Amino acid sequence: SPTDYCKPCPPSAECSDNTALATIGVPAGYWRASPSSAVLTACRDFGGDRAGEARCAGNERGAKQASRRLEEAGSDEYCAPGFTGPECQLCAAENHYLVDGDECKECGARGAAAGRIAGLVLGLCVACGLAAYCYSMTEWRGGGHTGPLLPP
Repeated sequence: SPTDYCKPCPPSAECSDNTALATIGVPAGYWRASPSSAVLTACRDFGGDRAGEARCAGNERGAKQASRRLEEAGSDEYCAPGFTGPECQLCAAENHYLVDGDECKECGARGAAAGRIAGLVLGLCVACGLAAYCYSMTEWRGGGHTGPLLPP
């Protein structure tokens, strides 16, 4: 009997007549792990207004041809171009990161970050060296070179 094989449409999914698990319509803003999964996950916004809908394009096709493409592409088929992974939270382009939930930006060059850190460490060492030099100048302590700490 058909009721032995037919299951109710998953929450938030779009099911027309004769819909199979692989051809369930996934609306924008939702993602599922694979065409064989009946669980639809709402894509979180991560700070951006409606960012989940921008990243998770869903599929509103339901045709057998689309089903074949989904099986080949896996869960990335539910992501908008430029996004990949669970809930489309990763950037498809290499060396990019997610910003405001719906935009990918390129990572800075590693050399630039290392140069900034080295400059900061060097500046801190120079400041500590100057402070130690000033402290070691005992003749400055008694004279009026440094000024009074508090007014009389």
